Amino acid sequence: MSRSPAFAAAAALIWWWLGASLALADLIFTSDIEQYTSLAAEHKDFPIQRFRSSSIIAPVFHVNRWDRTLTDDEPYIFIGGNYNGVGGGAGPMIIDASDLSLIYRDPSFRNAYNSEVSLINGKRHLTFWAHSPELGHKYFVYDENYNRKYAVGAKHGYGVDMHELQVTNEGTAVFVAHRKVSRDLTRWGGPKDGRLLDTGIQEVDLETGDAIFTWSAADHLDLDDTFAEYVPGHYGINDELKGNWDFCHRNSARKTSDGHYLTSSRHYNHIQFINGTNGDIIWTLGGKKNDFKDLSDGRATNFALQHNARFYHNQSHITLFDNHIAEQGDCGSNCSSRGLHLEIDTDAMTARVVREYYHPGHVNALAMGGMQLLDSGNAIVGWGYNPSYVEYTSDGRVAMDIQRGLVGRPRKKDMFAYRVFKGNWTGRPTWPPNVTADVAPDGEATIYMSWNGATDISEWTILSSDNPTQISEVGYAVDKVPRTGFETSASVKGSQLARFIAVAAVDKSGKVLGVSKPFDMHDATIEAGGALPDDTQDGGEDTGKDEKEGGKEGGEEDGEHDGKPDEKGDDKSDDKPDDKPDDKPDDKEDDKSDDKPGDKEDDKSDDKSDDKEDSMTSYGGPGAAFAALAASAGALSAVIYLCRRRRAKRFGAAGTKYMRVEDRT
Repeated sequence: MSRSPAFAAAAALIWWWLGASLALADLIFTSDIEQYTSLAAEHKDFPIQRFRSSSIIAPVFHVNRWDRTLTDDEPYIFIGGNYNGVGGGAGPMIIDASDLSLIYRDPSFRNAYNSEVSLINGKRHLTFWAHSPELGHKYFVYDENYNRKYAVGAKHGYGVDMHELQVTNEGTAVFVAHRKVSRDLTRWGGPKDGRLLDTGIQEVDLETGDAIFTWSAADHLDLDDTFAEYVPGHYGINDELKGNWDFCHRNSARKTSDGHYLTSSRHYNHIQFINGTNGDIIWTLGGKKNDFKDLSDGRATNFALQHNARFYHNQSHITLFDNHIAEQGDCGSNCSSRGLHLEIDTDAMTARVVREYYHPGHVNALAMGGMQLLDSGNAIVGWGYNPSYVEYTSDGRVAMDIQRGLVGRPRKKDMFAYRVFKGNWTGRPTWPPNVTADVAPDGEATIYMSWNGATDISEWTILSSDNPTQISEVGYAVDKVPRTGFETSASVKGSQLARFIAVAAVDKSGKVLGVSKPFDMHDATIEAGGALPDDTQDGGEDTGKDEKEGGKEGGEEDGEHDGKPDEKGDDKSDDKPDDKPDDKPDDKEDDKSDDKPGDKEDDKSDDKSDDKEDSMTSYGGPGAAFAALAASAGALSAVIYLCRRRRAKRFGAAGTKYMRVEDRT
């Protein structure tokens, strides 16, 4: 059997430190920013971790503060990320809120900014914008089996924009869309044959792809009211005073139950409520034509360059991320960027500040950013060009302050925290778990297991038999180990192992959620079936090709439109139409020898159970082992850091047979 419980408990914690790195707030060494900075420097400012049973690249979080008694109980954190610079692809991510381990990541895209849970007919779906190598820029909708249900495009000459997607319970998609419009711009310093980058709102039927509603900023807004000057090097204008003037930069659109639309324009510094029947502007909050009396000495209506406006409490409250200033990084004692919670009265036409959320590390965010107000009253804020996520209590205390990159510095391309959402999810991948083993000369094996996308895994059962057709039966169990993050490892003596092994993911009730394919310990081959599962993305509706005029597809967020010189992103194919064939995206992971074809990452990572009460210690085993290790955390931190580096380099070391079996990594 495996080693003693005390040793296993300590080993589990050590392995979790090595694999999940800097993820517990109550351990002293997790706050060592120098180690985190060194880790970032090793990976081009993208702190990452790699696994043995999967080729997925996962983020490494640094914890500045985490009081688990104050955080909201929603079990998962939904974000997006681009790791193309370190060979990791881009796509949506789901993070376990109890320990910050990865649950799910799809790296098959060229770019992606965020992910969010939406309800369609009462069922949860994962929704996000991404740049697919095959389909171009689309809004994607996945079910809880990670089957693609829809790939949403724009209509009537518009292209989809990366900022916003709302999937309604009625089966429609509401999003920001853009097109190019010819306009005489001599009044504002441009040419007579000038062009506007017109950003508006579009709603389409998910099943048919037909446009239900389209609203254009160029048709409804006065160009005299924009704060975006027509000057070279800014807002899409080149040094020859030509380009597509990004006069509006719409970045949010949400449909209400009464059929109207709440929308935000970054370059008008305003939020507007649009009539869903005739397109008229019902009211304007902020900007040059503000309709509201400010009851908070100007702080309720002076937001600027804002993002992510949403109603709350039956349209009587609005939340948004207020970038406020075209500056990035450390702001000392004079900070402007904030999460902002407002209360509005549309009868009295008044607005007041309910609460402002500033960054505990004193930083401003030049662009991007988002805020979610949770049912508990807590708020979680993504800090844009600062790759930081902060959760606050209803009275403004910091419950959690984490980062996935370096904060308070100039912008790093593709390193951001555009938006962040907390919510529930039940991930049931159609592909099996992964298993990999290192076998020592004496036959003892270290077995690694993971399941990308699977939630509710409480423990893993290790199975072994000389007959690969029987190995899935529980009677062949040789060990059980608790889940310890995205990837769990266990050491098993050779005397306990037969030729074939497999692993079973088990929930806290004892139900088997899935079993890996048999793994031949002798020659590292898959027995008993061997065929790869069907690609999870071969279904789903493509609700229409974007009927746009080319041009920027919204792939790079705010870099060239924030009053600063243009900063082109890595999403270079933004001028290509979104009319690619409905093929499966390529896997973008860097470990090509281990990846199998397909558009979803193979090992759908294990999800934790919803029980959060003791997750700070559950990965370390018995409390005594945890306490002993924590007591020596200061000295241990350097050892762990060096061990991680050694672990990354030890594949194929002398005396070790390295084997991996994967079905969908």
